[in-house]
Amino acid sequence: MAPPERTPQAAPLIACCNSSEHVVQLLADYLRLEGFRAVTHVAPSYAGAAPAVAFLTGAQPQVCLYAVSLPYAESWAIFQQVRAALPACAWVVMTTNKHALDALVGPTETLEIWGTPFDLDAVVGSVRRVLAGTAPHAGGCA
Repeated sequence: MAPPERTPQAAPLIACCNSSEHVVQLLADYLRLEGFRAVTHVAPSYAGAAPAVAFLTGAQPQVCLYAVSLPYAESWAIFQQVRAALPACAWVVMTTNKHALDALVGPTETLEIWGTPFDLDAVVGSVRRVLAGTAPHAGGCA
């Protein structure tokens, strides 16, 4: 069960998109504990971009934590469609192979995560960097 929402409406809204319900809930709970507002969307790659676009367009987050997974080219293509629908949103990409993703798209604010548990403080640090505008960029992706 998620902790009660204790963050003020002025706190940045962070969206967590991943194919694992467990991961999105873990991320959202920790972000709330760190003073952010958080919303979640389970986004399996087989569903394509439309469900994530609909969810994120409605939520209008300041930052989206988005998972890019195997196959990377297909997953990245879906992410490009999602990102294009939210040009004002900053992005933190999560993947299991940062080297492969960086080879495909260039340097990004990317967290290489192999499974849970993972360093939630690293996730929050990436969110803070993109909010502050100090994260590396690749084609408009923070």
